[in-house]
Amino acid sequence: MTPAQAADRAEALLGWRGAATALDGGLLNHVFRIRGDGRTVVLKHAPPHIASAPDVPLDPARATFEARALAAAGGAPGPGLSSPRLLAHDGPVLIMEDIGELPDLATALAAGPVDLEALGRGLRGLHERADAPRLHNLGIQQTRLALQYRPVGTWLADAGIPDAAALGDRARVLGELLLAPGDVWVHGDLWPPSVRVAAECLVLIDWEFSTTGRRCQDLGHLAAHLWMQADRGRIDPDSGRALLQGYGRLEERDRSETAVHLGCEILARTVGAFVAGFLYDAVPDAARQHAVCVAAEAIRTGQLPTA
Repeated sequence: MTPAQAADRAEALLGWRGAATALDGGLLNHVFRIRGDGRTVVLKHAPPHIASAPDVPLDPARATFEARALAAAGGAPGPGLSSPRLLAHDGPVLIMEDIGELPDLATALAAGPVDLEALGRGLRGLHERADAPRLHNLGIQQTRLALQYRPVGTWLADAGIPDAAALGDRARVLGELLLAPGDVWVHGDLWPPSVRVAAECLVLIDWEFSTTGRRCQDLGHLAAHLWMQADRGRIDPDSGRALLQGYGRLEERDRSETAVHLGCEILARTVGAFVAGFLYDAVPDAARQHAVCVAAEAIRTGQLPTA
């Protein structure tokens, strides 16, 4: 989608004409800020592939799931958390409130303290909302199984991990389990760019992977990224512990699944499908191998890394 096309769609859906500017940082979608008539909104277009990787297909219905999630969140998905308000939705296009230029979680943590315990408490509130929507975002889960879980055994074997096949089986089993609806409402793509830090709250954006799933899909995902940011010396090594402490008690099943998902996400970002342009894109082999070993241990033991 071009800026001119984005402006046309916004006019059709909102009834006023504005100028569209493409926003940087969007990997999955085309995102534009529309300014006009004394107001500003954000338009997101979900193509039938990853916007930054057109050869990788991705279900365009993710826009519908994001619209449903934003509508259900109502601007307040959990205690101390905020989200943009949905303004319009039509097929692969949705328009939402513009939250402005807020730093993402990694940028904010690198600059100073952020209350990660409060984020953990907010996530538990999200997961346990009595009025949570029932979403079965199967297309996204199938893509993740293919790109993130099934290749784990091969990635680990290539890295020289002796029990790669057994660890790959554990990863695949979790990916297949996540194809079925779970028991909590999850954001589904909770990494630092999806968490924006405002003075009064934390804002969750990019809800297109939202589903009725399992706690590990949020906790393991964000914990993996906090570990990687700390491993590369960007943030405090205690950040992941603070998040989980704020979240509170986990059943053994959830703790083990969280560790396995963490391992799979670290592998995807260090030796797997999503290395380009990320923290481990150009690092010494020893640093990458260290991350691989931490990921393997998390999958092997079902225990989260201590730092």
